[in-house]
Amino acid sequence: MFDFSEVSLKNIIIHKVGSNQEEQSLELSESVLPELEEDIEHVLVDFFLRPFKPDAYYHFEHENGLDFHEMFQHTQKLFGDPNLFAAQSQYIARHLHSVSTHPNIKQGEVYVVHFAGCVVDDEITDAIGIFKSENKDTFLKVVQQNNHYNVDMQTGINIKKLDKGCLIFNTEEAEGYKISIVDKTNQSGEAMYWMNEFLKVNIREDEFYDTKNYIDLCKAFSDDVLTEENNFNTPDQLNFMKRSQEYFENHDKFDEQNFEQEVINEPDIIDAFKDFKGEFKEQYETEPNSDFKISKPALKKQKKYFRPVIKLDKNFHLYVHGNPENMEKGFDDIRRMNYYKLYFNEEN
Repeated sequence: MFDFSEVSLKNIIIHKVGSNQEEQSLELSESVLPELEEDIEHVLVDFFLRPFKPDAYYHFEHENGLDFHEMFQHTQKLFGDPNLFAAQSQYIARHLHSVSTHPNIKQGEVYVVHFAGCVVDDEITDAIGIFKSENKDTFLKVVQQNNHYNVDMQTGINIKKLDKGCLIFNTEEAEGYKISIVDKTNQSGEAMYWMNEFLKVNIREDEFYDTKNYIDLCKAFSDDVLTEENNFNTPDQLNFMKRSQEYFENHDKFDEQNFEQEVINEPDIIDAFKDFKGEFKEQYETEPNSDFKISKPALKKQKKYFRPVIKLDKNFHLYVHGNPENMEKGFDDIRRMNYYKLYFNEEN
């Protein structure tokens, strides 16, 4: 969990970085900002930190060791010596510029910030934040002069919209630090540079990772195995996912054997689930753990997989909040159409 209520800014510096395909797309500051007014510091802390949620963590990783990881080395120096802050932030800005190879990458302000007083998973620690604001909004400013009003138009940064950011917490240094990432524009190929080329991070395999991974396995099993080709139908899929959700919600610790008995409870389907887990491992190059602490934030983030909605052509959506076993699917030979039969006690 995060607690940023007592956070303060120790250092902040701003550079401007864009695609290295454009001329004059790198502008470096020589020094950190002077001490800020309390109101401005409060606005900046909220702008930088509010988007971060305690979900998946990442860490720096290099195939030849962390001594060869550029961002890890810069981060160590930022934490280690405040006198090197401006110079190290320039190295970071140059590194970001060097990997910003796609011409569609926008120029924007890059903030390198040293925070004090962060609480992450009950540990008080410092953090280095690196943020980039790429998109600008238009604002209207109403100015009163005597008994008249004028309207001025200005372009600036929307403090409710952080485009890209990372928080590198000063903990677990030997494992590549604990890192949280925000990337609101990571929807296209050119945007992948932030995580893959600039930060070069891998996901941290913890309880959030384990929980998300197993829910992904359940969803894939529902979609690929519990199909009409295998003599299952949509209510069977919904029932499996509903029982899976209840298991994750009602247990603090995941035990695969217990999950199979409580959720599946049919030997043939359990065998099919075990076989599919092997296929899942080969396809996604990850093996879901069979014993782990369940992460409630991960469960919340995966809620989309548990939405009990059946979409029927473009005419109807069935929202199944009760027992899917009270549904029966069939085919009408006269109308030549599929149908669902619903069983209920009373109409509210």
